[in-house]
Amino acid sequence: MIELQRRNPQLGLLQYENLLSAGRYADLFKLVLKRWDRSARILDWGCGNGHFSLFLVEHGFKAHVFSLDGPPPALEALGSERCEFRRGDKREPTALPYPDGSFDAVVSVGVLEHVREFGGSEIASLTEIRRILKPGGIFVGYHIPNRWSWVESLSRLIPGKHRHRWRFTRRSIRRLFDQAGFASVEARSYGFLPRWLMSKCPGSLANAGLVASAYESLDDALEAAFPWLCTNLLCLGARGGIAAASINPSTF
Repeated sequence: MIELQRRNPQLGLLQYENLLSAGRYADLFKLVLKRWDRSARILDWGCGNGHFSLFLVEHGFKAHVFSLDGPPPALEALGSERCEFRRGDKREPTALPYPDGSFDAVVSVGVLEHVREFGGSEIASLTEIRRILKPGGIFVGYHIPNRWSWVESLSRLIPGKHRHRWRFTRRSIRRLFDQAGFASVEARSYGFLPRWLMSKCPGSLANAGLVASAYESLDDALEAAFPWLCTNLLCLGARGGIAAASINPSTF
């Protein structure tokens, strides 16, 4: 996928700009590949530029994609056999056009913190997601901004720097999932080191395997030492029927 973005920069897949930027999604990719086989129905809820849907297709899944906007360029050429896209109604931003129990998993990458910007609410969105999950189905929330992130706090001191208006803690996420009716919830924080800074270093360095490996190792050590200061949260909520799987990356 890094090579795909290199050859087609118009796709805008900055998540796959180099090894250092792509590394932030490693935990999510490992989780999906370990837990679900290729027959699983997985919904990419709020697809953004399509980077997660592209991962699904590249690894043999059919991508089911939902967004309030049109399909991004990265998905337009895939065809209905590999990617099924549905657009939501901005007048009802939390409504999902799927029957009850449609999916084995719903995956959200950096979406939950934005639902209020479109007139929705986290509880309403999570309740609707729970409805379309099969019994025992799992919702995976990835890249949810951590309220106590040191990177987020620093960005608020820099004029014009992107920051998230709504942020969460593990406790507030569990409370939202409980209110939405999920049977079990697990959450952990991850990502201590800022990826955006290192991913802007020269390409030969950002794509060097040894550099990426060393950066990941340092990040893992700092995550373990200072989990409350990490940038993001990874959350799993089970609809019922089974307990949520462990999300400790060492068990992937």
